[in-house]
Amino acid sequence: MIFNKDEDRKFAWFLAENCPITFAYMIEPIEKDVPFLPIQLSIDVGPGWFPLVREASLKIEQINRVLQLQGVTTIQVVQIKEKYGTLCYYTNYCNNEIDAIIEEVEHASGMICESCGGPGELIQQGWWRTICESCEEARHHGN
Repeated sequence: MIFNKDEDRKFAWFLAENCPITFAYMIEPIEKDVPFLPIQLSIDVGPGWFPLVREASLKIEQINRVLQLQGVTTIQVVQIKEKYGTLCYYTNYCNNEIDAIIEEVEHASGMICESCGGPGELIQQGWWRTICESCEEARHHGN
């Protein structure tokens, strides 16, 4: 997802500012003095899932802060996207605590419309997607 909407940009900056350990791989500039948008092309989900991503990311950041204080390697999120109709997190590695957080939001995403955040259903019509009836109708009518 290339961030072209104000809402997407605000969300990317929120994650970059509030979860700098968790998203360190995604927010470092590629080249010195080259402007960049944090987390560009690394988070590809609709705004209906932003609350799930925000909740999971803040929890992971808290765990990472403890790991960092203990001198233990932190866990980095390298990509977040939709896969087979549900939310999918990719990390450099995982521990049981973070794995449980990720599994919880991935499961929850199968019941939340990716477009609007309302109650949704996992359906397959060509592609798998989790969507509500109203957003599915709007999608078919080009709205």
